[in-house]
Amino acid sequence: VGMSGCVENISSITAGLAKKDRFIQAAKELSALIQANYSSEDDVIREKCFAACKRAASLLKSRYTAVGFWRAGRCIGSARAEYIEH
Repeated sequence: VGMSGCVENISSITAGLAKKDRFIQAAKELSALIQANYSSEDDVIREKCFAACKRAASLLKSRYTAVGFWRAGRCIGSARAEYIEH
């Protein structure tokens, strides 16, 4: 996937995070995308991934308080932490 496709994918995932019935799937997609692209040299992709992670955290704090949502959010955090350390 090229940079523009990746950016579009991140935008689609971010929109999915805002929908309660799509949050868990979108969180899984974001986690996979981070694992595949966060180490990219492209700052735009890293910034978009980081913004999506912040949005997910904000939604978890404000709207999605059930355990299942937090488990999905944890996979995002784990994926992000793994690639930030490297």
